[in-house]
Amino acid sequence: MTASATRRVKWLLCALLGAAVLVAFAPALYCGFVNIDDPDYVTSNWHVQHGFNWPDVRWAFTSVATYYWHPLTWLSHTLDCQLYGLEPAGHHLTSLFLHAANAVLLFLLLHRLTGALGRSAQRLDELRARARGRDAHALAGQRAGNDGAIGRDAAPLRVQRGDRQLFKRLRHSAQR
Repeated sequence: MTASATRRVKWLLCALLGAAVLVAFAPALYCGFVNIDDPDYVTSNWHVQHGFNWPDVRWAFTSVATYYWHPLTWLSHTLDCQLYGLEPAGHHLTSLFLHAANAVLLFLLLHRLTGALGRSAQRLDELRARARGRDAHALAGQRAGNDGAIGRDAAPLRVQRGDRQLFKRLRHSAQR
């Protein structure tokens, strides 16, 4: 395959990956705010709701209000409030586009690191066969490639570590 054809395939895959993420997470546009962290970040945070002004921008860079220092998150939520008010669909739309952009960036990074567009996908059957005889966790480190972007970003059921721990606690308390 020529360099030009490879470049076209790469950008086509980027577009397909971005579209897959958008389609997978589109139902979030119809959801409201949740009471887990949205009050801290948006609905009850007057710094975020005021819009852009110097005191609140300074606050974004100095605040650890949610036990984390993440000024870009505060500024993103502030921009969302300025653009959409407290309409959750607008906030979710911003998150959706950021997530799709991150999926494409991860794909491009993995392509840059591996130099391949689908090497790990070709090895998937081989790794599955080997996994039958070995611990799956031992093989997890061997499977790094461009399909990692799809596995990470196009799966709506993925959760962060803290969410998994919260889910386990909720499930455990419900079983009592």
